[in-house]
Amino acid sequence: MSESIERVDPSTLIIAANVRTETKISKEFVASIKQHGVKVPITVQRVDEGLAVIDGQRRTLAAVDAGVADVPVFVVEPLSDEKVRIVDQLIVNDQRESLGGAETAAAVKQLELFGMTAAVIAKRTGFKRDVVNTAISVGSSEAASTAMREHQVSFEVAAVIAEFEDDAEAQSALVEYATKGYGLTHYAQQWRDQRAREALEAEIEATEGVTLIKVPSYDQADPKPVLSLYLDEAKTQSLADVAHERLVELAGDGLCAYAGTTWVGGERLLGPQYAVKGWKDRGLFGYEHGSTTPTTPEEVETQKQQRRLDRQTTKDWASATTVRLAWLAELVQRKALPKGWELEVSRHVVSTASTNFSPNQWGAVAAILQLPDATSSYSRRDDVGTWLEQHPARAPHVAVAVAFAAIEGRQDFDRKGWQAYDAADRIRRYLLTLQGWGYELSDVEARIAGVEEAAAA
Repeated sequence: MSESIERVDPSTLIIAANVRTETKISKEFVASIKQHGVKVPITVQRVDEGLAVIDGQRRTLAAVDAGVADVPVFVVEPLSDEKVRIVDQLIVNDQRESLGGAETAAAVKQLELFGMTAAVIAKRTGFKRDVVNTAISVGSSEAASTAMREHQVSFEVAAVIAEFEDDAEAQSALVEYATKGYGLTHYAQQWRDQRAREALEAEIEATEGVTLIKVPSYDQADPKPVLSLYLDEAKTQSLADVAHERLVELAGDGLCAYAGTTWVGGERLLGPQYAVKGWKDRGLFGYEHGSTTPTTPEEVETQKQQRRLDRQTTKDWASATTVRLAWLAELVQRKALPKGWELEVSRHVVSTASTNFSPNQWGAVAAILQLPDATSSYSRRDDVGTWLEQHPARAPHVAVAVAFAAIEGRQDFDRKGWQAYDAADRIRRYLLTLQGWGYELSDVEARIAGVEEAAAA
């Protein structure tokens, strides 16, 4: 059977299976067809029932709506490969009018089910590899696909929902946020961090000789974090400097652990952090805080509620820190910085002119600048200096990274920044500056910044 072009009544054409599940025909398109007719032939194939449309569903329906008497059709050999049909229609539809996200995801997922790899799908359709991978992920998630069909969430939002396919509670919450019009950046990071903490806590619980505890508050008397304990009364020999085997020996059955973050070579990592219960009885030394011991049941309950709130706020701040640092890393890659960065840097220079950076702060500089790995945090100062000499045109960006690292790299700022001694002025001004430059504050950041209503993100 040879291919041919014929003219037929559009109402007699059969709309065959097509990857476009929602037909999008505008009044303007129908009017154009009515005035000019169908210029591009509709591709069809012969079936037992007549002529079935392969490509040209929109033109066919518009021609019927416009009352066009006949349209040109291009009759081709029947397709023997369902994969070829889907690939061809993905390409055609993408060239004419972008497919909806749900349709793209469903079509790409169907190709994968036919045995095509992501690399082959990308090559055949011309889609980028990351788009194909995301489409497969979304197409595999009932929650993400449903959110796109029923709530018209974007492809990007659906991809975030699909990320939590094994966590029904997280998906339900994220779908609810998305349908209310909220961005998912901060909420998704909070769920990621929660899952990571729970996994780490499960590992700690399974470790023999270690007691799992919640993150200790800065003024908690017992147990006290290893970073706050010393081997000598003069407090010159930090317990944090001893080998782990020696720590186990010194702490005995008082060794506790919790899920915490620390800077390692310019990267914030979640890992077990240690504390010692009964540290005084074990010959260790630490600073005493002047916290008041509650005396009544009401005071005890009030203190418990406040500590629960503090722990949750600390978790929220830690999640916001992850998003904020990623945003800052993107910021310093831009060719041009936002207006006003010079003032922010000047404020830093004035406030820290006589202060030396800690290893944590140099690690934060490296993280924001995305420098290559280093052997230790202590070498980061030289790494930054060397990088600056190699990239003098990036000097303003380095200055911004240093200014912000002075804040981000403070001890415990990644978790306790909301409780910083200067949260009401310096940190508030810092967060407002980032917001003014395009960063979306989370709820906890907005609260610290004094913004009445956080940007939903």
